[in-house]
Formats: sequence, C-alpha cells, structure tokens
Amino acid sequence: MKKGPHIGIIGAGISGLSCAARLNQAGMTVTLVDKARGPGGRISTRRDGQRRFDHGAQYFTARSESFQQTVESWRLAGAVAPWTGRFATWAAGVFTHDEPRSTRWVGAPRMSALPRYLAKDLDVRTAERITALVREPQGWVLHNDSGDASEPFDVVLLSCPGPQAAALLPADCMLHQRASSLSYRACWAVMAHYEATVPIGFDGVRLTGSPLSWVARDSSKPGRDCGERWVLHASSEWSEANLEADPQWVCATLAEAFAELGAPTPSDAKAHRWRYALSELGRHSAAYFEPGWGLGLCGDGLARPRVEDAWRSGATLAELVKAGVG
Repeated sequence: MKKGPHIGIIGAGISGLSCAARLNQAGMTVTLVDKARGPGGRISTRRDGQRRFDHGAQYFTARSESFQQTVESWRLAGAVAPWTGRFATWAAGVFTHDEPRSTRWVGAPRMSALPRYLAKDLDVRTAERITALVREPQGWVLHNDSGDASEPFDVVLLSCPGPQAAALLPADCMLHQRASSLSYRACWAVMAHYEATVPIGFDGVRLTGSPLSWVARDSSKPGRDCGERWVLHASSEWSEANLEADPQWVCATLAEAFAELGAPTPSDAKAHRWRYALSELGRHSAAYFEPGWGLGLCGDGLARPRVEDAWRSGATLAELVKAGVG
C-alpha cells in the first residue's frame, strides 16, 4: 500500500515522468495530468492516416554514466534503439558529412514509444488541460477546462513549460518568479510525405543560412514503416518571425527551402507549431521545491533542451520532495 503524501504532477513530459517514477518507487501515490493525448511532451509522434512522424524531438544522446545506464535499461526493454543513419551539415549549397560523436537514440518503433514505456506503471491522465491551481483546506485542487476539479493533492509539482507553470502558480510563491523567468524559442515542424525516394544521400541534415535548421528522413529510423517521410524543422529565428503564420504557407515555404537541397515537391505535408520547443539557457538549479507551499518545479527549461537534462531535472525534484516531505 502506498504511503506518504498524494502528489500531483502537471505535465507528463520526460521530466515529469522521471520525477513520478522515483516518487512512485519511494512508495508515494502519484498522479500525472497532461493536456496532450499521450505522455511525452516533445518526445512525440504524430499520426497522419497510416503514416507516423516523429515531429518533435528527433533523437537524444547520453553523456553521463548514470544516464547511459538508464538508456541501456530502456534498450534492453525494447523502448529505444540506436539510429545509425547518415548525417551531414549543409551550408551554401554544400553537404559536409557529419560523423556522430555519440550514439543517437530514438524511441522504437517510434519516439512516443519511450514515454509510453515510462508511463506504463504510472497513473497518467491525458487530454486534460489544467486551468487553475487552488489551495483548499484539504490540499491543492486542480481545475480543468471542462470545469471539473481533481481530488486534493498534498503536493503539486509542475513540469510544464515555464509560462504555463507561471500562469498556475500563486503570485507570491518564489516558484512563480522562477517559472516566469524561463524563456523558450519556437519551432515550426513540417511532416512531409513523398511518393518516391528523396535523392539526398543523408538521413539527417543540419542547415545554416536557410529557413530550415534540420531535416530528417523519418522513415530511416529503426522499426519504422516503409515509405518516404521527412520531418522539416524551421530555425528558431524563422519560427519566431512567422509564429502566427498560416500552416499551409509554412508547409509551402519550408518545402521550397528543402527543394534547395534537391528534394521534390511533397505529395502531402502538414505543419505543427511547437511554441516552447527549445529552452534558452539561464542560471537555474535543476529543480526547485518549496515544502511550505507543497509546490515544486522541474523541466528542461531549467537546464538545456536535452532529454538527458529533462530526465535529470525530474530526478532532482523527486529527491527534493522526498527530503522535504519524508
């Protein structure tokens, strides 16, 4: 039987899942709530008919020994696999082969498989957008956009992007100021399908001097279905300048930029805007917890926009909570 406080976590991205797993292992009752249809945040996959696209995070690496061990456990479970594609950089019309310095990991058979694996033993409530965080005598209550209220939580932890967390946190709580100080860059992503193989000799390309910052042959990743599917990521600068642009125009403009590399016109394309795609570096701790309030904050916005840093942030918050309420 679970003991200790009942903990609610707003946001079921990698940091939220990391935090929840450790608190769950410590015997605490944990409930995650996320506005998306599934866990993972930007570690996600979009379905378009019978096609699937990893339209968010493209891959991740493991630098520290502890995270390497964690990733190895995911590999043994079949949740991730190495992406042994061909990579390059592109500038001024010239491709330069890029030899990866470390293994590039992807979810298998799609990016969303990893967060689903991490969430399998957790209480995760999806498609629920939290609009208010209210402190009542019994504890913190979460109100959603359907007008429903949650059961009271003793502790609430926020792993959603800083602006979303700040909108929920009490203005006189230190965490409100921390969340408000976090900044992010946007990214437009285009999911493009081609009837024939795109005549580019690489599976992932970083670009400079283009509206695009990255293009990837999504179907080259391990375990993916057959077909020619590409994900095109616009640069932060271009995305910020065109944040409210029409998605069809975004598709056409970025497909035209991709054509400079030798790609034909796609048979079908759809765009998705990631408003909080990349956190901008600041001077922050990996996580914060206020025992007097029963509130905590974690996420890659407190570190770097890497899966490893998000995982570490969630783990750090779990340790703070265990020390603060134990």
